[in-house]
Amino acid sequence: MSKKISITLGSAEDAAKDFIEAWHSAERGETYTGSREILYFEDLETLLKVLNQHRWQLLKTLRIAGPTDTPTLSKLLHRNNEEIQIDINKLEQSGLILRTATNKITAPWDVVEAQMKLVA
Repeated sequence: MSKKISITLGSAEDAAKDFIEAWHSAERGETYTGSREILYFEDLETLLKVLNQHRWQLLKTLRIAGPTDTPTLSKLLHRNNEEIQIDINKLEQSGLILRTATNKITAPWDVVEAQMKLVA
């Protein structure tokens, strides 16, 4: 089964509502069998600042390469370590990349799905 993360535009309040809904489902004893990972961004501008062209390429490269480190990513992307580290920090802060138990960087998602409403 592929692992998917969804990106959507919404407020912190929207994210809290989803969390509360999941909590209530668990209290009712309902079992959730899928992997539901959602990232919320306040607006499209914020999303595009986090997930720019270089970071998207880093995310794709990391997914193909598997868990790795900054120097390896730098070589694969032909960019310097400092630039890569800045991008890693942003993607990690947003939840798009994670750290393994051995402190390697990983992108566990097979699919990144984005949904943006034009009208509320």
